[in-house]
Amino acid sequence: MATVNGTADRRPAIQWCLIYFQEQFPCWESKKTFRRPEDQPIFEKDGKIFVLTSVSWSLGSFNAYLTQDKIFVPHGHFGLLGDHVLSPEIVDDEGNFKGVTETTDPGLFHGILGCSPGNFGVLMHFPIEVHRDSDHKGSRGLKALYGYDPETVKRLVDILVEMLDKEKFSHNYNLYISMLSSSFKLLDL
Repeated sequence: MATVNGTADRRPAIQWCLIYFQEQFPCWESKKTFRRPEDQPIFEKDGKIFVLTSVSWSLGSFNAYLTQDKIFVPHGHFGLLGDHVLSPEIVDDEGNFKGVTETTDPGLFHGILGCSPGNFGVLMHFPIEVHRDSDHKGSRGLKALYGYDPETVKRLVDILVEMLDKEKFSHNYNLYISMLSSSFKLLDL
């Protein structure tokens, strides 16, 4: 295998995987390729609830599916959804199907979750931890948008710091602060 900067070049293997899937599924598109009849089973383990899903489901479809079963997974902020993924199943650079966990291969696990998974193989399926609505009674979501003002940013960051400093701060409350460029297309949200 060729190397790039001393690292194995995975591009030929990933290209092989894509060609393989295109040959097996002539109308290949990721929206349908990794779906299977038993996709998205809900299961329980150690008092937690999980769903096995694939990259072929849009976040909107996945949310609709979860909602009908009165479960949810937090998402919408950088890495929040990825924090709930347990063991991505990939086809690696040698064409092997394998599950990657934080225990078996921490570097690859965090690389897949922290980068584009396509850099390391073809992501197929992954179990994701979800939460029961009934365990979070009264929870609400709120989005607020403020025009940039240094004083507003300071007030919001002060609240965030206070939350982090208090050990007994409610775990049912989260605050995320994102600042957008003036060229950001707000209507695309």
